[in-house]
Amino acid sequence: TTCAQYEKVRGKSSQQCRRFPDVLPEDNDRGTTQAGKHHQMWYFLLTQLNDLTKKSVIVWTGHQRHFRVRDKAMLCHLWSRHNGKKQDVKWDSVCRIMRSTGKNGLMMAVPSEEHRGRNKDGEFGFVIEPAFYLKMTREDLDRKIRLHCENGPLTVGSPIDSSWGYPEGTQLEVIPMMQLDQEGNVIQSSIPDPSYITVLPISPNQFIQPQFESTHSSLNSSSSTTMSIPSS
Repeated sequence: TTCAQYEKVRGKSSQQCRRFPDVLPEDNDRGTTQAGKHHQMWYFLLTQLNDLTKKSVIVWTGHQRHFRVRDKAMLCHLWSRHNGKKQDVKWDSVCRIMRSTGKNGLMMAVPSEEHRGRNKDGEFGFVIEPAFYLKMTREDLDRKIRLHCENGPLTVGSPIDSSWGYPEGTQLEVIPMMQLDQEGNVIQSSIPDPSYITVLPISPNQFIQPQFESTHSSLNSSSSTTMSIPSS
């Protein structure tokens, strides 16, 4: 069972009392398909979040297991295509499905901090730990989100040091937000030349400047290791 999504307080609406658990509980017995064929909405969203080419559509925010839908029309198209529909469903319909998912204790909209009784536009979060369904540990998913969230170093190309868990000198591939065509496929001509950041030594008292490596740099040097982060 999951932690309560609401803590009722006298004089306040359930919307105002809603909160995310401080530590997401594990719930590894959820079904991932509907009618044994298509993915359920929550699992579909999770697979899209795990696809690093879809950052321009849906991306982790970097806070807990919150995520942001950046391109609502494209997400609706991808969901419709996944379900074999010829016409795209509307965003309102997708939101209704998300709300029903919330009632099942899987995910919910993120409440707005500025407007009481409202939600942040396009921002949602899981209320259970989803790492199991990606065949990852909680720690592995923590690190992937930190690296690839919307402002993460492997999204924007900012430097990191070895406190992130990678040996000094390791080269990590930057995967920025990419342009997609109308079908949700990456436009090949828009893909930038691969670039890498080099893991630097820990220097807490020194500002770290980005260090980028092109595909023609010293990637074959024996003193460094090149790593790409898989999309799944």
